[in-house]
Amino acid sequence: MYTLWLGFRNTVRNKRRSILIMIALIISYVVLVFGIGWVRGYFSTIFKNINDFDTAHIQVYHPDYLKDKPRIPMEYAVQNYAQLRKKLASLDSVAEVSGRIDIPASISYKGKKLYTILRAIDPGYEQNITRIKKVITDGKYFDSQAGLILGKGLAKKLGVSVGDMIILTIRNKYRVDDIMPLRLLGTFEFGYPAMDDNMVYADIETIQQLTGLDNAVINLVIRKKENISQEKALAEIQKSIADTPYRAYPWQDFAKALVQAVKTDSGSFVVFAIILFILTAANIVNAFSMSVQERIKELATLRAIGMKQGTLKNMILAESSALALLSSATGFILSLGIVWYISTKGINIAKYLPENMPMPFGRRFYGDYRWYDFISSAAVVIIISILGSISPARRAAKLIIADAMRETR
Repeated sequence: MYTLWLGFRNTVRNKRRSILIMIALIISYVVLVFGIGWVRGYFSTIFKNINDFDTAHIQVYHPDYLKDKPRIPMEYAVQNYAQLRKKLASLDSVAEVSGRIDIPASISYKGKKLYTILRAIDPGYEQNITRIKKVITDGKYFDSQAGLILGKGLAKKLGVSVGDMIILTIRNKYRVDDIMPLRLLGTFEFGYPAMDDNMVYADIETIQQLTGLDNAVINLVIRKKENISQEKALAEIQKSIADTPYRAYPWQDFAKALVQAVKTDSGSFVVFAIILFILTAANIVNAFSMSVQERIKELATLRAIGMKQGTLKNMILAESSALALLSSATGFILSLGIVWYISTKGINIAKYLPENMPMPFGRRFYGDYRWYDFISSAAVVIIISILGSISPARRAAKLIIADAMRETR
């Protein structure tokens, strides 16, 4: 205890040196807290947005459909949609369920024909799962009237405006082309060309009639409740459909390229963390080395009056620990404002990117912070401080008293 007290006392006595070291440690602490939450927020923001505009959290398919998906094998559609949707929606872990039918289609207007992907949705339920209703730029969302909603880029390529009549052609379950004129109800813009320039939405009842699927859909998309983990929701859903030929799949199975890209990005963050660790450790070693060099006479005097090598070494280690604790406490207070702002207000990354760059995952990213981020950052700062001071402490303990006293005359 005496050594700890002596170490703390030295930090107060040598104010200038202590302040300089603390500044380096505080910056390291704040950067660590910011970085951990920002990286987690980067992942969660992208994943949340892909859930919100496309995949939801869980999807239900017939396994054989996925095996032969390019052929659009409608014989493996999910039957008894209304009953199954009601059953799944009643589960404790489920917030909403909706059916979909994704099929190739062609749309024609005044002699111009484009091939595209049509997504038939159950409008009342889909609006609670994805944000298609919130990105309507012209016209309106589905109501009681049958019609189409086109991506803004696709509508421009076809040369149509809201209210125009479009000829829709799709292939039914008997492999025969069916044609139906439908009015353009509105246009949408996700900010993602892959969807804005290629996607068409239709109401599911109209497409069920055209394809002959009746009360069937290709798949169901499910949004889980916020307080339920995906693993728990997936297990509950799978258990509820165990007596059917269908299977529940996590959203990651339908966004593999995105998940892989994010995992690749995580490597750069690991490299950044390693570099930060090395730089911080180097700064601490340098700071304590300079501290020892400046205090050679003082340390030699302590050794001359009987302080043992081990006690001297422990005193310097105690100084580093005290500075690290004080720096962590100060860094915690300073980082609270940053954490609050990034968690609630976010950062508009669009300002730092080219103006016309697609932003499918939103323009504002938010940090995702946990209480243990503060503790883990403090632990890193303390460990770095102690490790960084070991070498200077050993060197100070091995000082030859006579030589040290001679050097300081």
